[in-house]
Amino acid sequence: MIRTVTLNPAVDRTVVIAGFALDKVNRVASARVDAGGKGINVSKAIAALGGKSRAYGMIAGNAGEFIRAWLDARGIDAALTWAPGETRTNLKIVDPVGGTHTDINESGPRVDAASLAALEAELFAGAGRDDIFVFSGSAPEACDPGIYAAWIARAKAAGARTVLDADGELLRRGAEAGPTLLKPNLQELERLVGRVLPDARAMASAARDLLRRGARTVVLSLGSEGALFVDETVALLAGGIDVEARSTVGAGDSMLAAAVLCMERGEGLEGMVAPAVAAGTAAVAGGGSVSFDAAAVSAYLARVKYEIL
Repeated sequence: MIRTVTLNPAVDRTVVIAGFALDKVNRVASARVDAGGKGINVSKAIAALGGKSRAYGMIAGNAGEFIRAWLDARGIDAALTWAPGETRTNLKIVDPVGGTHTDINESGPRVDAASLAALEAELFAGAGRDDIFVFSGSAPEACDPGIYAAWIARAKAAGARTVLDADGELLRRGAEAGPTLLKPNLQELERLVGRVLPDARAMASAARDLLRRGARTVVLSLGSEGALFVDETVALLAGGIDVEARSTVGAGDSMLAAAVLCMERGEGLEGMVAPAVAAGTAAVAGGGSVSFDAAAVSAYLARVKYEIL
């Protein structure tokens, strides 16, 4: 089973505003509301790609009820733990005139120890060597920044494979735990290694630093420029595909979903490149929060080009 983890889910409200301007009255041309949070986005993308996962996370209040109902209506398997407070709502502003995508994200509720313990017990129930754990996104206030590292260690002890997509201290400590796959973006990687990475070779060198800490694969998201895939034997640089960007929400999560499905099928690094880049591209072109289907991804597969560094 692929088990995705979202400690800090969100209701994603995406609005389109032509000519968005500060200190002005802005008129919304269209809007959509989706269940969100990085791990949930990964599960949504896995479902869109024809795969199966179970989404674990903590939800609260009316927004949490919306997320539960949204996933249930779409047949996405979820094991959600109820907690006190109110799940956050994130506003995504897409301006097709200015070509901008602005995220206004709430921090989320404070976590209580009882809810966190209940989530952990549910998450690891029956875990074994056939499982892949995907730890994604931010953690709620007052949550131990070493939580992903501890859960990676527990999953590894059960024989499972582990994936980490986080930032800051969650990423730093999680990387030290040696997950199977790490997926930072460029800014996250630069913060982690403490230096600017001006070109692909510098990025590959930094990725290999993470391999020496225990990770087996690094997938570095480069936005519209593509992605870099690195393991102990090779570094593969894939270029981006030129499409109209309707929304960037969930693009990296969609890339990760495709990579995890490749892991599940036992494919190597080279077999991961085209599906991952194609899925990320489909998410950008689809609009909203991971709005695409498998046919959209298939249309981009042949357009993915990569080189060995």
